Amino acid sequence: PDLINEALWCIDFHKRMQKEDGGVPSGIESSEHPRQGEASWDESLDIMAFSPSASMSYRYAGVAACAAWVLKSLHKTEKAKEYKQSALRALKWAEKNEARFQKKRGGNRFRNDKALAYLELGQRDKAARIFKALESTGREILGGGGGVDFFAKFGVRRSESQRMAEAHYLLGLGLLGQGNQGAAKAEFGKALELNINHLGAADKLSH
Repeated sequence: PDLINEALWCIDFHKRMQKEDGGVPSGIESSEHPRQGEASWDESLDIMAFSPSASMSYRYAGVAACAAWVLKSLHKTEKAKEYKQSALRALKWAEKNEARFQKKRGGNRFRNDKALAYLELGQRDKAARIFKALESTGREILGGGGGVDFFAKFGVRRSESQRMAEAHYLLGLGLLGQGNQGAAKAEFGKALELNINHLGAADKLSH
């Protein structure tokens, strides 16, 4: 169906960029602004790919696994196997390399990508533990704990409202992953009330 083909177009873009060891880059970028009159298929500039990241590889693993399930339901067995194997390779790479990315970017939203990948690949117990941990982290911050603000390490200390918005967002992610959609939606709403620019919460409420 056309709808499936449209979805696979973007997924296949990342699949074709997947490295031999399983890592998945987040995208590509031209060396400068596109030249006037050039379309994507005849661009003369150098095109560069981002390095693979654990977060993107987890995200891809979940989406590719979902694509495999859809393809299998359409009796496209070989194509489904291809996507499933690609998803497992991405998951394995992310698990092996995640430590160095967590140090750079913090671990909370990162954990949500990981949990969703586990969920789509049928590893429900692992996913459940992560979603529960996200819920606990959110509640801890809202209760006055949560430790030092991650961004403070870079000299950018967030306001208390921004910090609380992130806590509500993390709590919402944890609740959503555990199937509590109503409570999760309420937490995402609270996050936006505290920080209207919270893109993650806005995205979740748009679905």
